[in-house]
Amino acid sequence: QAGMAVIDKNGAVVKQETQAGPLSVKALLGGAKRDELQKVAGAAMSAEALVKLFAIAASRTPKLMACTPLSVLDCMVKCAELKLMPSTLGSVYLIPYENRKANTVECQLIVGYRGLVELARRSGAISTIQAEVVREGDEFEFEHGIHPKFRHKPCASDMSDNKITHAWAIARFKDGGHQLVVMTVAEVDRIRGMSRAGKFGPWADHYGEMAKKTAVRRLCKYLPLTVDVEEAISNADRAEVSLDFGDIGGHGVQDDAEQTPIAAKVEALRGKAATTKAAKPAAN
Repeated sequence: QAGMAVIDKNGAVVKQETQAGPLSVKALLGGAKRDELQKVAGAAMSAEALVKLFAIAASRTPKLMACTPLSVLDCMVKCAELKLMPSTLGSVYLIPYENRKANTVECQLIVGYRGLVELARRSGAISTIQAEVVREGDEFEFEHGIHPKFRHKPCASDMSDNKITHAWAIARFKDGGHQLVVMTVAEVDRIRGMSRAGKFGPWADHYGEMAKKTAVRRLCKYLPLTVDVEEAISNADRAEVSLDFGDIGGHGVQDDAEQTPIAAKVEALRGKAATTKAAKPAAN
């Protein structure tokens, strides 16, 4: 660390101020921004636990240590805002993404199936959410109409590696109603094709979980979600897919060079969190 001396009019040193060195991933994993993260997360989650889980993720995926510090901080802030912890259980995935245009490695946050379910259930109107994939050999019947049909009976467990044909998700509401979504594997793969991490990470290693998450994401369009939850899910989508939202059809994928700089995104998230806390009582 570099020191800065403050000199009085007589030339005497009044005090010595310490300036922090450049931000590093090692410093972040050591808790360098823990207090700031706690302010974003509020009382609902522990920033200390969040930092520890990031350190565990880096030990399992060493390439995360090569990511730019700002991209790691960006993912930490997003986790704190979403109040989701990265883990092997599929809530949040941390993926080192190679940005070849900038010649850097950036930490990419992807919300998994369980994380998306948790976000959706925060609305308070949903009793349960369930999602599954349909494989060749399963007994599966689905039909729209005045008298819709839906039935899925999985095949024997030893057939669990069979090819996936569909993914479905259903939400049951506390008032007794329900909402169902069924997607073909072709529809799931179109969504996968828009993801920056569509060829590696959880899409490559946990395709079934990501297919279920995709069905839940479509289901969320029909659920009575709160504004905060809808915004949180949209922010997670932007991080993963990097869609150009000026294209209403959603056909274009934004170029890396055209994306909002990571540092600006971090500051925007911090500002948003501060605004939210100022507008609402700090009940949580």
